[in-house]
Amino acid sequence: DAVAATLDAVVSIAALMAVQVAPADQCRHVLKALYPQHAHQVLGRLMPSLAVQSKSLPRGSWDSQQHMTAFHAWSLETTDQLLGSADHHEAGDEEGTLLVVCVLQQLCIRSPDKTDDRKQVAAALVALFYHHVHPHAAATSTFLTFLDSFSRSDKVACRQFAVEVTTQLILNDQWTTTPDHHSFRLMYALLLQRASDRSVWVRNKALVGLTAVLARSAALQQTPSSPWSHAVVAELTKTTNPRDDDAVPSQLSRLLQNRLQDDKKMVRKSALQALEVLLVMEPDMAMVAEIQLKCTDSSIVVRKQAMQVLTTLLSKDPTNRDLQSIWNWGVLPLVNDPEPTVQTSCVDFVHATLCQRLWEWHDRRRRRQDNDTIPPSLAAVLDQFAQLDRMLVNFFQVAIRHLVKRGKLDVCDVVRHCIQGIKLPQAESSSWVMLDELHAHLLEHVTAADCRVLTNMWNDKLPENDHTLRMLRVLSSIAPRVAAMDASAIATGLQQSLHAFSFPMNVIPGAILALRQLNSHSQPRSLWVVDLWSACDTVMNDVVGQGITDVTRLQRVLCTMGDLWSDMDQYTQRLQHIHRFLLPSFNHETTPAAVRAVAFLALGKVSLASQAIAKDSMTMFIRELQTSDNVAIRSNILLILGDLCMQYTSMVEVYVPTIAACVLNPDVLLRRNVLLMLTQLILQGYIKWKDALVHYFLHLVVDDNVELAHLARHVLSGALLQKTPNLFTTKFVETIFVLNNAMDPSTSVAALSDADVHALSCSGADRFPRRWDVYQFMLSTMTDFQKVDLTGKLTRGILEEVSEQKLHLHANPTDIRDNSVERVVQDALLVLSSSEIKLSPGGGSGDGDDNYNQMDDMDAPSSSMKDATRNLASKLAKKNLVVNVIPVVIGVKHQLEAKRSPVMRYLLHYIQDLMTSFKDEVTDVLNMDPQLAKEIAFDLKQYKAQKLAKSRASFGGTSSMGVTTPLLKKHMTPLTRILRERRSSFQDCGSDDESVMKTLDFSTREVPPPSAARGRSFAPLVEVVPDEEEKEAEVSSDSDFEVIEKPTKLAITKHPKRAKTRAKHKRGA
Repeated sequence: DAVAATLDAVVSIAALMAVQVAPADQCRHVLKALYPQHAHQVLGRLMPSLAVQSKSLPRGSWDSQQHMTAFHAWSLETTDQLLGSADHHEAGDEEGTLLVVCVLQQLCIRSPDKTDDRKQVAAALVALFYHHVHPHAAATSTFLTFLDSFSRSDKVACRQFAVEVTTQLILNDQWTTTPDHHSFRLMYALLLQRASDRSVWVRNKALVGLTAVLARSAALQQTPSSPWSHAVVAELTKTTNPRDDDAVPSQLSRLLQNRLQDDKKMVRKSALQALEVLLVMEPDMAMVAEIQLKCTDSSIVVRKQAMQVLTTLLSKDPTNRDLQSIWNWGVLPLVNDPEPTVQTSCVDFVHATLCQRLWEWHDRRRRRQDNDTIPPSLAAVLDQFAQLDRMLVNFFQVAIRHLVKRGKLDVCDVVRHCIQGIKLPQAESSSWVMLDELHAHLLEHVTAADCRVLTNMWNDKLPENDHTLRMLRVLSSIAPRVAAMDASAIATGLQQSLHAFSFPMNVIPGAILALRQLNSHSQPRSLWVVDLWSACDTVMNDVVGQGITDVTRLQRVLCTMGDLWSDMDQYTQRLQHIHRFLLPSFNHETTPAAVRAVAFLALGKVSLASQAIAKDSMTMFIRELQTSDNVAIRSNILLILGDLCMQYTSMVEVYVPTIAACVLNPDVLLRRNVLLMLTQLILQGYIKWKDALVHYFLHLVVDDNVELAHLARHVLSGALLQKTPNLFTTKFVETIFVLNNAMDPSTSVAALSDADVHALSCSGADRFPRRWDVYQFMLSTMTDFQKVDLTGKLTRGILEEVSEQKLHLHANPTDIRDNSVERVVQDALLVLSSSEIKLSPGGGSGDGDDNYNQMDDMDAPSSSMKDATRNLASKLAKKNLVVNVIPVVIGVKHQLEAKRSPVMRYLLHYIQDLMTSFKDEVTDVLNMDPQLAKEIAFDLKQYKAQKLAKSRASFGGTSSMGVTTPLLKKHMTPLTRILRERRSSFQDCGSDDESVMKTLDFSTREVPPPSAARGRSFAPLVEVVPDEEEKEAEVSSDSDFEVIEKPTKLAITKHPKRAKTRAKHKRGA
């Protein structure tokens, strides 16, 4: 007792002296004197301060965090000296080493929750490990075995601390100099296992640890004969497939590939960081292609990290043409990303990867001597630029535009480089592209000599030059600086080419623009325009008289007429010429589809110039969009309608539902064009989310074409959702009706035709996965407050309507069809009980992983505002549950029981989920009606018994229900699908049921007499012999599969006593 009191006093004095920043050497001397005989007591008093427990400090007005750090440092130094004392810890003293292992185990068990405190404890543990445990192989093995077991704890904090300690142990300098292959194998396996942990925090920490290990190995590979690097490489290559020639570890690659598809964004980001280090060590183009797909991820941090990884890989191997192509298609499109930070990062990557290397190439070429050569890594930028197609070139020009706005490009130097580059075959393409983008600034930075160079390039160009249109735009911008003789010569050549209709259709608008600019001061506009109209009229008259003989020439004439038209041109005969080629037949011959497509495009250009013509042509455009079977014609009409909507919004707005219906077309290109056009119009504010427009977008979310579905998800969860944040919340109830092909007159679905609703729907049990994908996508974009709001909308819009009999249920379960109200109620209950609609971790009332909030470990640290927001959302959810949800659920239960509806099974599933997530709130409400509480407890117990019976049958393999044939899977009920997916994901699926039954234990109330209790014993359902009508309802309610074909059979009446006697004899046998 005296020793215990002395130790407490000494440690308290040391804590007080640490607070006052006074030396505590005398306290340490006392502990050293007591340590040989009372080692366990001494270390036990130091353990709270080693574990950074604030209760070990005396109370006062000082900064507890600062002085806790000082006291922890003193305790660590003291413990280190005590464990290293010669009197107790000798080289062969097993008791001393085991005592050190016990100290390390206690530090693991007492690990704090805060990130900074955990780091201090982990650093102390690592220091003690390498000072006192690492020299002993047996003690090292013992502690690592404990650490592996500790990493499998049920508590998230324990698993996370084990991962952090393991990472620090591997990366410690003492271990890297003298590595132990067996120890590394154990710790590496621990990180691999925890990278698949069910907690997002543990998965993320494990991936961060693997990244650090790989990065350290890559850095030490530069050091010859590094034992640490050899140990890492030996462990990694051990898991490599021997049939493969590369050294990429297949096990780690598969793990990281799976983590790229993780549902948590920070895990995906950490997986990308690990892949960056791994692929730098050994490139794998298949994995690089997977990283390219992450450039279109829904998360901002994942997109930015994917760009960073691709840029790093390209900088390590700039001559790899496959890597160049992947970088082009992965990074360049993000210059149009709706998130400004992603745009900024993308522009910076483009500037560093393409622009700066191009300027460096020009500088090296200008300064080089005769014998100097440009490095292949620098010359590879020209090869990379040559891979850009028209779409990627447009993205690159957008990046140049942003760089000019931000002032990161010296336009004068860029123009000078490009004018020199157009003379070089290898740099001609990139130079014309940048001059084209900078054409608005050329007039300020070009000289007369530069103009002569540009005009000479036009005069010397080949007829099939790919940069003709860019040259014309550049010449149009510098027209005031071009010499009169050169301008006249170029204008004459352009007139001749236009009169001969030798320009391609895409060059004709640029040629007409250049001709207008060059002739603005010399030749009146009317002269060359009249001559060109005369040439068009001549060709048209020839075609009318002789028929269509040259399709290409006729297309160019129509295109020229459309570009020449202005509001002053009201020639009826010329407009009739265009209308003539819109018809399917011309002069008793079929009009070529290519000619009709260009004719519609020409009419669209004319409509843009004349509102009266546009009004007269609108009906024609819409009719052809609905009836034409040619994709080119319909695509051109979509392009025209998009431009007309920007200029004459009210004229086109009424036809938006008809335009949106094109998403039901079987052609992928047309569906993609509709998606992009409507997205652009919505973002620019020309059209609104009226009627059922959102359902056409959601139809593309589950499109059969994977790329189109990915694009639809990207635009809906990105730019469109930012413009209308509450879009999915307001349209969710309506979406359930549409997807189930159920009409609801109170919503905007009534404006759709029956054919459109049927085409947009995914009704039926076999198509439930498509409906569920739509629901999950919509829920994944919602905030906590929107989820609370959605819960109320589902309750009021569907469940309350059923409770008040405004939505009528079928009296006979056999009358239920795929588009019945019961299917809507089923989907609503499944959504309400899904994990996606629950609040984010920290905002709900559950426990375990969901309640372990470690946002400070992520890149975006949590703040008090975020915590307050989550707490407020949790309080609102609980209030909404008590006030709105539970009373409505009780009313729905009465209605379903009265109808003997099979939806009762879904309602019980939802009630069970409520009891698991909000057990206190539900219990408080049910305490007001004890009889109702007993009924719900009985129903849930029966439901649990049925679910466990089916679970054993499916897992046991002895029942036919364990084998799911394609036909049975097709007709599997939605609830059965979800339950089986959960069973396949989590083996411990019965824990929630136990908590529910404990919650429903009303043992504090009056207990019935024993006889009554025996009379109401909860016998299994299989022993109950119900009436024939009740038995039919139960089979319909509890079946795992929809009724495929119900054979008719004669009803056999069984006497209860005889049945009981037969069952008794059967058990006896």
